[in-house]
Amino acid sequence: MKALTKIAVFPLVIVLTLAGLIVRAFIKLGSMFAGVATLLLAICALLALFNKMWLQLGIFGLIFAAMMVCLLASAELQVWIDVAIKILKEI
Repeated sequence: MKALTKIAVFPLVIVLTLAGLIVRAFIKLGSMFAGVATLLLAICALLALFNKMWLQLGIFGLIFAAMMVCLLASAELQVWIDVAIKILKEI
């Protein structure tokens, strides 16, 4: 019975490992992009603040918040995948 469960769990471990690699690559590319985008957003936000363009400042803030939520969500997904792989390997 133990061997049957290991055979059934093996494809799940492979799929989760591939998903983990994809998410890890997304995190690396996202952090490279986020560094440049954050600098650009900060410059645009400062210009909007100095020129009293409140709507544009709010839009830049929302873009920044959405970017940070995406980065944090991808990191959380990576943690969930790692925990799931660890649990499945213990079975």
